[in-house]
Amino acid sequence: MIIDDWLPIYREILASFGYSEDEDRKAAVILDRLMEKCDVTDPEGLEKLLKGRRVLVVGPAHIGENGVKGFDTVIAADGGIENAVEMGLKPEIIVTDLDAPPPALKMEFRANENGALMVIHAHGDNIFALERYLPGIKGALMGTTQTVPLGRIQNFGGFTDGDRAATIAAHFGAAEIALAGFDFENPVPKEGKDTEIKRKKMEWARRIIGMANPQPYILPRD
Repeated sequence: MIIDDWLPIYREILASFGYSEDEDRKAAVILDRLMEKCDVTDPEGLEKLLKGRRVLVVGPAHIGENGVKGFDTVIAADGGIENAVEMGLKPEIIVTDLDAPPPALKMEFRANENGALMVIHAHGDNIFALERYLPGIKGALMGTTQTVPLGRIQNFGGFTDGDRAATIAAHFGAAEIALAGFDFENPVPKEGKDTEIKRKKMEWARRIIGMANPQPYILPRD
């Protein structure tokens, strides 16, 4: 998704939730600064993993074993790393805003140390997590924002980790995008997070995924 197409959607989301673009921009500036000493991957590195490939995006909801094998590239959407590991999948990309439960975060960092690219998202609510975790990240990473890109920080569209993973795959020319572990009606609860707000976010995620080309499809759970 190109930035000119994304920004009107993003500003509609801001109005819907009452979020601050200034806070999102502040987070992006902080992430850019924190990345100064990191192993930063450029967009061409993502393109090599996605262009022309069959891509599986794994989220945190229940998944069965139907059809999850045989993809060229696996993307774990934040807490979806637990599903991926349980299914014996090895994510090449992790899309995260660093708010997964501690066990999932440990899996993300371990996968990153073993070669997975972390695409870390900055927004107004995760500045603390960025400052806490960035200094300890050892593997390759890329930074993203919801607002206008700056410095080392990119914007390929997307609001939640799941739909951002799908828009990234589409942006870099994936031939096919499958989704596993996605439940838009009954999102996986997170400690300290409002369930109704999460459900509203999932409505936006479904809408954004519906704009991706090629059109992602959801694998059956069982």
